[in-house]
Amino acid sequence: MIIVGQLAQHLRGGSISLLLSKMNNDLKVLMNSSTPAEIKYAIPKIAETTHNRLRQALHDIDGVCASFKSRYHDLQPYGRQAVGGPVPRVEPIEVSKLPTMVVGVDSSCIQIAETEEGMIFASRFTAVFSYQGKVVNYVRLGPLINYYHESNMEELVGDNRYLARLALVDPTVGERLLRDRLEYTIQMELARRMHGSVILLDGCIPASNPIDPSESSISLLREASKGDNVVVGISKTSRLRFLTELYPALLDSPHALACLDVHEVFPSRLGGPSSRTFLAKFANDGLVLRTDIGTEQHGAALQVLGRLVRNDIFFHGYPDSLRLAHHLSVFTNADRSSLKALLSDKLSVTELQGVNRRRSMLGTFQTVTKRR
Repeated sequence: MIIVGQLAQHLRGGSISLLLSKMNNDLKVLMNSSTPAEIKYAIPKIAETTHNRLRQALHDIDGVCASFKSRYHDLQPYGRQAVGGPVPRVEPIEVSKLPTMVVGVDSSCIQIAETEEGMIFASRFTAVFSYQGKVVNYVRLGPLINYYHESNMEELVGDNRYLARLALVDPTVGERLLRDRLEYTIQMELARRMHGSVILLDGCIPASNPIDPSESSISLLREASKGDNVVVGISKTSRLRFLTELYPALLDSPHALACLDVHEVFPSRLGGPSSRTFLAKFANDGLVLRTDIGTEQHGAALQVLGRLVRNDIFFHGYPDSLRLAHHLSVFTNADRSSLKALLSDKLSVTELQGVNRRRSMLGTFQTVTKRR
């Protein structure tokens, strides 16, 4: 839930005192006849320190606007402009009459097993093609199975030993590296084979690949330009606060299709040597999206946005080619079961019994109370 009202109304005066009193009571629960003397002397000092920190934190929170986090959803503040912030120039997006093939690219990667030496991953790639306002085709590759361990980790991370160790310990790192490598390979192939098209990426156009500098956005953009293709990166979310402060300018715009050039407001904050960053709204009910366009020219970037609007479909302002590419890439529970069966039945993989160590040791609060 996005909080627009001021939290100060609930935190001032007695409410702060109530919170401090509540915490003090929690500390006093520890104080009983069996409490060691050293702890009895330490508790007041702990209370004093924590009370001071809490009071300062509540003072800092007083009056802010916030987006509360939930367990399953990543919410971000949306649609509130900073007081005294820059006033950007909002432009309408003129729908182009030029028929253009739009291809949305996305991929996913999951860990499906862990061995005594490493990890087994499965990845999948999807490209969805839209033309003149219709989805006309799609291509899906995968699942592709990769097994990485200490002996072959350099295939994925090169000579970066720190990243190799990290990928073997944290599967999310390996998943991200595999996904980035797969997407770049497919993007380059599309850039070489297609002509006069718009290639949509899920996310911003990265500056470079830290593992392999040759796999950079500059190389991708140059290859795309040889065939008169344009690379466009669309981000669903942004952690850059100076961008979110510009959202209201687009949300308040009377134009259903509108954009603003971030480089005109913050000339040195964003963008590589061959791309330009916009904020765009592609529908009346659409969210504001960061849109990186593989061209340095403002006018050329506006034309690309017009071609995109003309040839793709938009769901709440998000391109359908990217939306469908996402859904066709993700792994379902049935996919996971099938991959497990494949490894067990066809590749003679022996399943080892696993245990959730955290759950086994901690249990639940109900198990603690029952033991008492």
